[in-house]
Amino acid sequence: MTATQPTRKDMAEFFRLGLLAGRCEPPAVARWEDSIVAVESSPHIAFIELCIAASQPASSVQTLLDDVPGQATPELPARMLLGFSSRLAASHTFTSEQLLLRLYGIASLETFPERIFSRGDRQLSQ
Repeated sequence: MTATQPTRKDMAEFFRLGLLAGRCEPPAVARWEDSIVAVESSPHIAFIELCIAASQPASSVQTLLDDVPGQATPELPARMLLGFSSRLAASHTFTSEQLLLRLYGIASLETFPERIFSRGDRQLSQ
């Protein structure tokens, strides 16, 4: 399997899922957006709005992330979140149970591709 380089929309969707899962914070999103605005001569308005979103509630930032232009690569943002969550569990930042319950909760809100959701559901029941 070859690695797919995430697009800006993929990253936006990763952060949106991370906010839903409680594993990312608005300041992390603002730092990412700052890095984009710093190199773009004429950034899209969505990136500019996100730069000032560090102090806004996660729900507001999630809405702004939806405005990032482009199409997310199927399954990639969800896989990125699962990998990030795995690293958090390995570093004992959160227990595996805390991560699984939160991820399972957002998966039931249709934010995870069905194939990933059903695979996780099978693993939880074992």
